[in-house]
Amino acid sequence: MHDLLRLVFGRATWPHIVIMLVPALGCGGFIWYASGASYDFATALCVLVTIDLVAGAISNATLATNRQWQRQPVWHRWIFVLVHVSIYPLGIWALATPPAARMVLLCILVLKVALFIRGSWWRRLPASDPL
Repeated sequence: MHDLLRLVFGRATWPHIVIMLVPALGCGGFIWYASGASYDFATALCVLVTIDLVAGAISNATLATNRQWQRQPVWHRWIFVLVHVSIYPLGIWALATPPAARMVLLCILVLKVALFIRGSWWRRLPASDPL
């Protein structure tokens, strides 16, 4: 599990992970409440997508994640972007019942992808930075 976290987030510590998960869980709870507080499968998937989007947006704003993705081949980054701009909007549209929840999740998705592109392609970190 630790290797998977390092692969995605770089050198992330538990406080950093908690900082990502607390707002993500809060937004997931908000989406669950906005969906009528139901316990069906679509709502559960929508909450998981929300947690992933919020935690990913926060993660993509960190230097550790930027460094990690800059070390990956360019085609890995393109796959990340293609998955997020093709599959995620369809999932959000199918799973988020209230239109306001759809709009919020789509805005978070745009923010997540924009932060990823900014960090992994445009922001160049000094070579002297420790990895």
